[in-house]
Amino acid sequence: MSTTTTRLGARLMQVLAMAMATLVFPLVMSSCGGGGVGSGGTGSPETSFGNGSFGSGTVTGFGSLVVDGIAYADTLVSVTIESQPNVLTPAAAKLGQFTELEFEDAAGQEALRTIRIEAAAVGPIDAVNAAGHVLTVLGQTIVENTVADAGPVTVYSGVAGLSALHAGDAVEVHGVPRWNDLLAHYEVLATRIEKLQSAPAMQRLAGVVKNESASGTGRTFRLSGLQIAYSTSSTLPAGSVPRDGDHVVVWSDRSVSAGTLVASAVRVVARSLAAPGKDARLGGTVSRLDNSIQRFDLAGVDVRYGGAKVTPNGNSFSLENGVYVVVEGAYAADGAFEAKHVKIRKRGAPNHVEVELTGPIENFVDAGSFNVRGTPVDAQGASPLHGCGNALLREGLNVRIEGHVQASPTGSVVKAESVRCVN
Repeated sequence: MSTTTTRLGARLMQVLAMAMATLVFPLVMSSCGGGGVGSGGTGSPETSFGNGSFGSGTVTGFGSLVVDGIAYADTLVSVTIESQPNVLTPAAAKLGQFTELEFEDAAGQEALRTIRIEAAAVGPIDAVNAAGHVLTVLGQTIVENTVADAGPVTVYSGVAGLSALHAGDAVEVHGVPRWNDLLAHYEVLATRIEKLQSAPAMQRLAGVVKNESASGTGRTFRLSGLQIAYSTSSTLPAGSVPRDGDHVVVWSDRSVSAGTLVASAVRVVARSLAAPGKDARLGGTVSRLDNSIQRFDLAGVDVRYGGAKVTPNGNSFSLENGVYVVVEGAYAADGAFEAKHVKIRKRGAPNHVEVELTGPIENFVDAGSFNVRGTPVDAQGASPLHGCGNALLREGLNVRIEGHVQASPTGSVVKAESVRCVN
């Protein structure tokens, strides 16, 4: 074989590898990427692009990164968290975490560029009402979800469940905002609650701005039940001013005093900078549904669904407040989301899987205790192994698990409903 032929073959393999590592929206591509771990080093979110679009949703599986049942190839795509203001650090995605997805225009198509993990609250618990399935963290109302038809069931890590948590415990909470008419503010439907070993150096919370106003020499706004005091010198991007309805992230190294938290920094999540018409997906719980004008609120985003395809259809799958949906469409110039397709995620829907994990078995003890992609699994009582021949579950066996979230004494596990051996 000639040297020229060898170089051409090597170059072709390089191009194919790069192509397989990129997600092109709206195509759904799978990869053998591991556990949602992203590549890349530290960086700054201020380098965000302006010719792409944004998506969001809850992590419901691994193999590729699975967000609200949609598999995204995450090889060579960075997974990061902004735990400190204006500094992104590499992170590993975990089941139940809420993510923001950034897509960039690549040769006329939307390519996944970054996956950013976005906690709703990181800090001490104010109060716990286990009987009412509610806790408050930094003034945010957090609602435990135990019903799969209402959305991803709350995953617990480092603690058995809500009844084992107490005021003062440090937690990291993930979830989707939904409007509460009775409280007249947003609450968080929790998708993951992780008990931390120690208090974080910087408290963090995210939400939708309400009642922004000037206050003496500074400014204030409310995030649910907490007032945030800030100055424009501490906002990101620099000099920006949060407005009612904006999504923000707040950091603070101070304690709440008299119902007010003084912010060290406030980031305005500039979804409005997304180029109009670029394809995107959003996941969340429907609230403020108004059929007369065909609009609803989805995780704080104004969604217009006139003319959109709603699936599945039928009496068991009607679009109503409280159902969890994935919408496909694009942001309009006014910042609203124009839906083309509204997909109801509910048991009984075609091809609906609550949790899916694909990868090698790790930390194998027995059929009731092992990990896949860092996620605890209990496969006792699952259907017979598919595609495994005479193989038994063992360390290193490549499997695809489909199941649901179930409580255990040490935290949530995925209770396997089916186990399939994969190549």
